[in-house]
Order: sequence, then structure tokens, then C-alpha cells
Amino acid sequence: MLVRVTLAIFLAAACRVCAQEALTDALPSLAEMIAQPIPESAWLDLRQTAPRNSKTQNAPA
Repeated sequence: MLVRVTLAIFLAAACRVCAQEALTDALPSLAEMIAQPIPESAWLDLRQTAPRNSKTQNAPA
């Protein structure tokens, strides 16, 4: 029983360490985000290959 409790405490501590690793300060800074160009459209074309008879969509004005 003591082995199970010890193993449970160890696994709980290991899971918390791994979870904290995902929360880093590696996000881009505000200055880097402002320096990027503004996209010309919010519409995304998710097709892998465009058929010959298709047109790209335009966002309504």
C-alpha cells in the first residue's frame, strides 16, 4: 500500500511539472505582432487543389 501511495505522489508531481513546462513566456512580444503586415482578407481558401471552374470567394462589403 505504501508503494502505491508513493507512486501516486510521484506521478502527481511529475504531471504538474510537465504542465508547468507548457506555460512559458515564449509568446511573441507586442512589438513583433505590430510589425507583421495586416492580412488583406480574413477569408481562407482551404482547398488543396483548385478546380478549373472555381473562383475564390470575396468577403461581403
